Amino acid sequence: MHLSLQLNATLFVDLFLGALIIAASAALGRRFRVPSPLILVVVGVAISLAGYAPATLETDATQALLSQLILQGVLPPLLYASAVALPAMDLRRDFAAVALLSVVLVVVTAIVTGVVIAALLGVPLAIGIALGAILSPTDAVAVAVVERLGSPHRLVTILESEAMINDATALATMATALAAAHVGSVHIDTTPLAIGQYALWTVGVAVVAGLAIGRLGLWVSSKCSDPVLSILVALLISFAAYIPVNAASASGLVAVVVAGLVNGQGAPRHVAVRNRHAQAQTWETIEFLLEGVVFLLMGLQLRSLWEDVQANPTISTGLTVGVALVAGIVVLAARAAVVAPLVKLLQARARRLLRRRQKVVGAAVGRQARVAQLAAALADGTAPPALSAAAVTARQRRRDLKTRRFLADVDYLASKPLGWREGAVLTWAGMRGVVTLAAAQSLPATDQREALILIAFIVAAVSLFGQAGTLPWLLRRFHLTGRDPLAEARERDRLQRRLATGAVAFLRSPDLRRPDGRPYSPAAVEAVGDALTVDLNFDEIDDVPAEGDGGDADAAQVAAEALHREIWELKIAALQAMRRELLDARGERAYTSQALKEALEELDSEEISVGMRRENEE
Repeated sequence: MHLSLQLNATLFVDLFLGALIIAASAALGRRFRVPSPLILVVVGVAISLAGYAPATLETDATQALLSQLILQGVLPPLLYASAVALPAMDLRRDFAAVALLSVVLVVVTAIVTGVVIAALLGVPLAIGIALGAILSPTDAVAVAVVERLGSPHRLVTILESEAMINDATALATMATALAAAHVGSVHIDTTPLAIGQYALWTVGVAVVAGLAIGRLGLWVSSKCSDPVLSILVALLISFAAYIPVNAASASGLVAVVVAGLVNGQGAPRHVAVRNRHAQAQTWETIEFLLEGVVFLLMGLQLRSLWEDVQANPTISTGLTVGVALVAGIVVLAARAAVVAPLVKLLQARARRLLRRRQKVVGAAVGRQARVAQLAAALADGTAPPALSAAAVTARQRRRDLKTRRFLADVDYLASKPLGWREGAVLTWAGMRGVVTLAAAQSLPATDQREALILIAFIVAAVSLFGQAGTLPWLLRRFHLTGRDPLAEARERDRLQRRLATGAVAFLRSPDLRRPDGRPYSPAAVEAVGDALTVDLNFDEIDDVPAEGDGGDADAAQVAAEALHREIWELKIAALQAMRRELLDARGERAYTSQALKEALEELDSEEISVGMRRENEE
C-alpha cells in the first residue's frame, strides 16, 4: 500500500513537471520564434543524458505501453482535431496532390526504404518495409513554421492535409507488412492479390465507418444544448470511430480522419455556436498538451534506446547510426522524386483548366439563352406539358452552382500556382516526428528491434532539427513569406458586403416572423437593418426609443422593453441569416477558406456576445 502511494505521488510529480516543461517550451518558442517541439526534444534529451529521466521509462514494458498509448490514445484525438479544423474546400481542390503525397508517396517510401534497410541490416524484407512505412509519414511541425511566416495558403493546406492523412496510410502500410510477415494477430498471404485485398479492406471499411460515425456524431452534437456535454460528445467521436474499426482489422485512423472532416464541414450549419466555440477551445488545449507530451517523451527515451543497442551483441551502434543516415537520405530522395513530377502535373492541370474555362463560360451563356427561351415558351403556353417553371428554375440553379464552383476553383488554382520554389519547400518540409517514434515501439521482437527503434529516432530527430531548423531560411530565400494584406482586406470587405446584403434581404422578407409566429415591429427591423447596412455594429442599437403615449409613462416603459426584446431576437436571427449566407458562399467556393474562416469566427463571437448580454439583461 505504501509503495503504491509512493508510486502515485511520483507519477503525479512527473506529470506536473512535464506539463510545466511543455508550457515553458511553448513560451520560449513564441518568444524566440522556434517551434516548441524542437525545444521539447532538446529538453528531453538533456534530461535523459543527465540521468534524470523517470525510471519507469527505462523498461521495455513501459515503452511498449507508451507506444500503444500514443497510437491508440493520443493519435485519434489529435488527428480528429486536425480534420475538424481542416478546410474541406481546399482539400477538395488539391485532393489529387494530397492523395499522391499521403498515399502513393508513403507506399513508395516504405518499399524503397524497406529494401535498403533489409539489405543493410539483414532483416526480413517485410520487417524492413514495416520500418520504411514507419519512416514515411510527415509531421505537422512544418505546418506551424510555414503558416507562421505567412507562406501561401495553398502550400500550408497541402502540407497540413498530407500530415493528417499519411499517418493513417503509414500505419495501415505497416500493419499490412507485418501481416504479410505473419507477425501479430492478422496473417495474410504474400501474393500481390492478397495484399491488395487486405489494403482495400483496411481503407474501404474505414471510410464507410468514418462517414457513418461522423454523421451520427454530428447529429448527436446538434441535439446537445449544454456546451460541456457537447465537448464530451466531440471527445467520444474520435474514439467511437477508431475503436470498432481498429478491432475489425481496418484503419481506425482513416475512420477518425473521415469522421473529423464530416463534423468540421457540418458543424457550422448544425451545431450551436456556443458548443462549437467550446469544442474548438477544448481541442486546441488537448492538441497542445498531447503533442507536447509526445515530443518530450521522444527526447526522454534517447539514453535507454542507445544503451539497449550497445548491449545488443548482434549489431553495433556505428552501423545503426550509418543505416539511419542512409535511410534518412533515401526518404528525402523518394520525396523529391515524387514532388518534382507532381509540381509539373499541377502546372499542366492549371493550364488545362484555364483553357477549359472559356468553353465553360460559353456553355453557361448558351444555357442561359435556352432557359430564357423555355421561360418564354412556358409563358405563352407552347412548352411541353411535362415541363414546369419550377423544374426549369431548379435545374438552372444546379447547373449555375456547378459552373460557379468550377470557375472559382480555376481562379483559385491560377492565382496560387505551385512552381519549383514551392516544390522545393514541399520536399524539405517533409520532416518526421510523433508517429515515427511511436509506431517504431510496436515493431515485433527480433534481434535488431532496438536498432530499428533507434534508427527511427535518429531519422526523426535529424529531420526535425535539420529541416525544421532551416525551413524558415529556405522560405525567406525563395520569397515565400508574407501575404498580400490589401488583397486579403478587399476579399474580407467583399464577403462582408455579401453577408450584410443577405441579412438585409432576410429582414425585408414578407415571411419574417418572431419565434412565436408574430411579426416584428417596423422599429426593430429598421434598427437592425440600419446597423447592418452601415458597419455591422449591433452595439449601438440597444437603446432605440419606442413609440408610445407620452402621457402614460408605464405604457411607454412596457413598449420600450418589448421593443428591446424584439431587437435582441432580431439581432440573433440576422446573425444566423448571415451565417447561412456564408455557408452558401462556401458551397460556391467563391472566397478563400481563410476569409470564410475569419468571417465565421466574427459571426460566432458576435452571436455569443449578443446572447450573453441578452441573458444578463433578462
